[in-house]
Amino acid sequence: MTALGRTVRTFLIACVVAGLLHAAAEARFFSIEALEPGLRGTGKTVVRGTEIETFEVEYLGVLPEAGPVGDLILVRVSGDAIDRAGGIAAGMSGSPVYIGEQLVGAIGYGFNFADHRIGLVTPIRDMLAVMELMDGARALDTAAAGAQEARAGSSDGGAVDLPRRAYLAGSVAEAETMAASLPADVPVFAPVQTPVMASGFSPRALQRLQKGLAPLNLRLLPVQTGIAPPGADGGQLEPGAAMGVQLVRGDVNLSALGTVTYVDDGRFIGFGHPFANLGTAEFLTTTAYIFHVVPSVSMPFKLGAAGAPVGSLLQDRGAAVGGRLGPLPYMVPVSITVHDRDRGLETTRQFSVVNDPRLLTDLTVAAALSVLDRSLDRLGPGTAKVVFQIRGEGLPRPLVRDNMYYSEFDVAALSLVELMEAVNLVVHNRFVPVTITRIQVVADIQERRWTAHIEEAQPSTTEVLPGESVRITVRLRPYRGEALTEELILTVPEDASPGPVTVVVRGGGWGLEPPVDEEELLEDPEELLGENVQDLDRLIEEFVRRERNHEIVAEFYSSREPWSEETEAEDGADEEPDNGEDFPPRDASEEDEAAREEPPPWHRGYEPPERVTVSQPTDYVILGSASFDLYILPDYTRGRPRPEETEDVTGEEELLPGEGAPAAESAGDLDEGAAAGQAGDGAPAPTEEGEGPQGGGADPGAVPGPR
Repeated sequence: MTALGRTVRTFLIACVVAGLLHAAAEARFFSIEALEPGLRGTGKTVVRGTEIETFEVEYLGVLPEAGPVGDLILVRVSGDAIDRAGGIAAGMSGSPVYIGEQLVGAIGYGFNFADHRIGLVTPIRDMLAVMELMDGARALDTAAAGAQEARAGSSDGGAVDLPRRAYLAGSVAEAETMAASLPADVPVFAPVQTPVMASGFSPRALQRLQKGLAPLNLRLLPVQTGIAPPGADGGQLEPGAAMGVQLVRGDVNLSALGTVTYVDDGRFIGFGHPFANLGTAEFLTTTAYIFHVVPSVSMPFKLGAAGAPVGSLLQDRGAAVGGRLGPLPYMVPVSITVHDRDRGLETTRQFSVVNDPRLLTDLTVAAALSVLDRSLDRLGPGTAKVVFQIRGEGLPRPLVRDNMYYSEFDVAALSLVELMEAVNLVVHNRFVPVTITRIQVVADIQERRWTAHIEEAQPSTTEVLPGESVRITVRLRPYRGEALTEELILTVPEDASPGPVTVVVRGGGWGLEPPVDEEELLEDPEELLGENVQDLDRLIEEFVRRERNHEIVAEFYSSREPWSEETEAEDGADEEPDNGEDFPPRDASEEDEAAREEPPPWHRGYEPPERVTVSQPTDYVILGSASFDLYILPDYTRGRPRPEETEDVTGEEELLPGEGAPAAESAGDLDEGAAAGQAGDGAPAPTEEGEGPQGGGADPGAVPGPR
């Protein structure tokens, strides 16, 4: 056989093998076009433990374009497993359904407050498209899973007539609202809720988490549960097995439960609807253990716990979630230490959070709040000293921040506001991507109220030169305690303009309550710093060095432009000389040259006042404020003689050469006679205003000179 013949033979064999493989693959799946009402099949799911059980499925028809990415199949389920579960239960989403050995799709949607044995199946062809995305095989158009109108196709004489119109809601809450406003014969169906099992979480932390994740359309049914029994967290992911998507793992756990639909070559798909429809994701995937299925009028739900980690969930799309078995995703380690001073207890809890910027902040703060709640075992007032640090790849330096908080109502929640802001600031910074490698929080909490009010602020002087300092004595009144004093040293800048300023002495930070609510804190964390930063290092610096609640702050605002003869003359520099003409003559070339040299005053940039401040930490959350006036004296050491050297008893300015006094090149040019003549009969004549000659007396109304 020639070489060409061998090549052709190899090619033909390859084509035949590929065709056989394709045919074998097609044989595993049932085409939705071949589906007829009345066909019967089976399904797989876990009702208790890890054992996969079967149930019966009757196919009622197809609802064209009813789902977020395509058609949905209406089914009725039955059997012993369904009877024990009370129908289609939350956590059953992803349960595969078959006709014979061919996979049709997965349970994805059900009806609330209706017959729980009626549900909707997502076709396998739409779910396989999600699996192909993990290999970059093709793109997938994932329309939002909001409410859509679905019109049913015609029935070919099946056992049940399909509804002529139905509505798909994006959530259970939306389904309830829509059902109340639609006719009774128009069904509303929603994704089978994904139950989220929580252990180590406080009830209010879960409520807070639901609120924080609501904008992501994360369909959570949070349920408090425990951990899987010893030896029951093994197994593997296979069609019908329970699976977990773990968001928080460790001493605090948060896991979403669903069912595996299909596994092929280390890849898996499940749920039959989106988890949060986040697209590309990287969540920890585990086995799961089911304790029981809890009956409910709304919809039954599986009560379970995450098992052993088995892989990563990589795609979260409209038709399914998909991932790979084997490599585990990176999760951010968090450590929370709580010192309860009232009971003398110390608690440390450690956990890991999914490394997803859309979820990291809310999950971290909710888990931290749970640790504080469970460690204190109480809610209510108290004082907290908190220090936290955030380390990460991409950070120029660790972000370390400490502060002190007092709340009359909820000290645990208040003490985590800045942690929430800091995590959000790092993960959403606009400069460089950051992978957080460590979050560590230490909180020292007691019920005693450590606050103090500012009663008085007294300066050591009320007149000061630029560059000099003022000692400020502040009297504080601790809550139900004796008064005490603290001292601050406030230094006036060298370039401060002369004149009066008001110095305000107040508590730093935001006192008892944050200046904005949580939603505003998370909208744009950079804006809260009040400065347009240029890089991540500056961003961290501005956050770390900003005021703290336990600091006394003294501040005033001063013009940035110091006094000089030139600036004094600027007041009249723009005025035209009065030579009796409306438009004084001026050479055009001179005018152009002047315009080039200096812009008109209205074109000059505005220089905002400079904030001058000093702070002093204390042992109290500082409340209240006091103020006093401070006069900044002209700096006569730069550019202007002192008053006692230049002014006479009338306060008139000294005469310049050519204004009645002979000019002298230097002090040596004046002989004794000339000097005597100036002091006696040879003194210059009075000015037009009748003012007398200058003398050595001081003007009583002149601004005081340096002390």
